[in-house]
Amino acid sequence: MASKRHSADGFLNVDLEVYSRHPLDRFTTALGESVEVLFLGKEGARHLAAVELSGSGWQRTPDPIIMGLVKLINGLPEPARSVWNHATERRFDIGCEARHGSPVLAFALKPATVAAIAQVKGTIAITIYLDRSRSSTEGPT
Repeated sequence: MASKRHSADGFLNVDLEVYSRHPLDRFTTALGESVEVLFLGKEGARHLAAVELSGSGWQRTPDPIIMGLVKLINGLPEPARSVWNHATERRFDIGCEARHGSPVLAFALKPATVAAIAQVKGTIAITIYLDRSRSSTEGPT
């Protein structure tokens, strides 16, 4: 998760993680400067491309970021769209930070966002990071 800024409620950003048996360079190249490539290469036996929507770190909710990523996917030229279609996994990974002292972390995706993910054959993942500002010497509360 490359985002430096995040919302007060703990939402960080959305990473799009694409796994394939084949290289994903054509896919990330077609996305161009609309995304920041976080990782592109092999992870074990599979290829992985992990990207974030450029400038998305200031958003307060995942919906506009996911819809922006879906719009990019729907606009892919045929060679890159074929790479997307043949991927083994297409994960929209919502990153959040569990804040020390915060009683709850909650958000909801709009129905249109969930439908858009399904339309491009994506899945939804949620990654929760521990509060990075909390010292590792502190005990559990």
